[in-house]
Amino acid sequence: MVESIIKVEKNYYVKEEFIELKKSSEELIKVLEKYQQVKEDEVINNLKRFLKGVYLVLEEKECNEQDLDAIDSHNSKYFHSYAGMLTNYYFYDVNDMEKTHKANDEIGNAKDKFHQAIYKIVKKKYPYYRD
Repeated sequence: MVESIIKVEKNYYVKEEFIELKKSSEELIKVLEKYQQVKEDEVINNLKRFLKGVYLVLEEKECNEQDLDAIDSHNSKYFHSYAGMLTNYYFYDVNDMEKTHKANDEIGNAKDKFHQAIYKIVKKKYPYYRD
């Protein structure tokens, strides 16, 4: 008799966490578009593609290890590499420093919320991430 081995994948989906990730992604995109300095912004386009994946997870109510790895990959791309897309994303208006500071405060707050939302999800698989 041949036994079949069925691998049961863990579902990392927690609705509230993905809703928070969706909202923080949407807020970050909105803030970045508000202060967008170039016609085509790679960071904004990349975030929009990421957000489509979040919508899909919310629709399917499932987040497997591959999805979690993809989210962690985005986390690294946005924040942890030397040239992190979001780590180094700032606004600068040489003629209006007050606007520059206001914009960077808004962008910084939105980046922090987004990073915290991603972290809540990926730390389930990668508990060695520090709080």
